[in-house]
Amino acid sequence: MKGIPIFMYHALEDAGHPAGSLDPGEQRYVLEVERFAAQLAFLKSEGFQSFLASDLESLTRVPERAVVLTFDDGHASNLTLTLPLLEKYGFRAEFFVTTDWIGAPRFLSRDGIRSLQAAGMGIGSHGASHAFLSQLKPADLERELRDSREILGDITGASIASLSAPGGRIGPEVAAAAVSLGYRTLFTSLPGLWSTGGSLHELPRLALRNNLDQATFERLALAEEGALRQVSRKEGLLASARKLLGERGYRLVRSVLLGGCLHG
Repeated sequence: MKGIPIFMYHALEDAGHPAGSLDPGEQRYVLEVERFAAQLAFLKSEGFQSFLASDLESLTRVPERAVVLTFDDGHASNLTLTLPLLEKYGFRAEFFVTTDWIGAPRFLSRDGIRSLQAAGMGIGSHGASHAFLSQLKPADLERELRDSREILGDITGASIASLSAPGGRIGPEVAAAAVSLGYRTLFTSLPGLWSTGGSLHELPRLALRNNLDQATFERLALAEEGALRQVSRKEGLLASARKLLGERGYRLVRSVLLGGCLHG
């Protein structure tokens, strides 16, 4: 493979366990259990092996059929719906938890986080409050990153070394602050593949939304250039909108583009 696809998920739901999304934007990232199961079944049939964030630090070459599965926010379905499927198909995933939401309705409890860890899953930070890190003042940024890491470390008894930035917002200042606090792998939402020798402080991911069809997922997993170009092209439009229009204008344009976009 030319590189490793890193997939970004959020929550799952089924008829008996709705995710309880608060708005349409959040619901875009909620996948039906059957869709996620079909994706894992494909990965299993093609001989894919899953890696955690910590595994990437020691890789010296890109393995054949490698994938990284990540989940943002710390939704309760990560334990109740996602974990059983990961165990059924023999995969591991990295779960990034927003610590202010621990124990809130729809989100993981402290015991739930420990259960994921005990099952061999990776636990990382998604910040404390889900604030966009690149927009914070230095003192607030440090507090956001430090508090989240310390809380998760207290829950798991482990040193938390992986970070997924809310909204994918990682710049040089955020990366420097995170590394100084002990984070070693930093995940964005920029589309692309990661290869050994690439930066561990700006790891690309492919965001999966609930309108992504199975055929396109398979093309992305197999790193087909046409599918990757489609994602990158739309991300380029979103990045340009953010730069030209500012955050508020960007959100308006994003809501329109995401109607047919693979990446959020």
